[in-house]
Amino acid sequence: MDQNGRLVKFGLAPGSSDLIGWKTVKISSQDVGKEIAQFVAIEVKDKGKATDQQTKFINAVRGAGGIAGIAKSITDALALLGKK
Repeated sequence: MDQNGRLVKFGLAPGSSDLIGWKTVKISSQDVGKEIAQFVAIEVKDKGKATDQQTKFINAVRGAGGIAGIAKSITDALALLGKK
């Protein structure tokens, strides 16, 4: 709610993850050595589970070649990014 009591919505789309960004990766075919941005979406949960909309968003990102998942800790988030 804002200072006037109106509901304020945030996010890219219904079910979009809490943390949105990209991971720089190198590709290996005709563009060897070039860096590209890979879309990253991390849903942060301290308890409970993802809603159906959040699960659909995560699956859509993964299906398009991005990195997406649920993190209950910094360790989980780093694991999604391929870091330890």
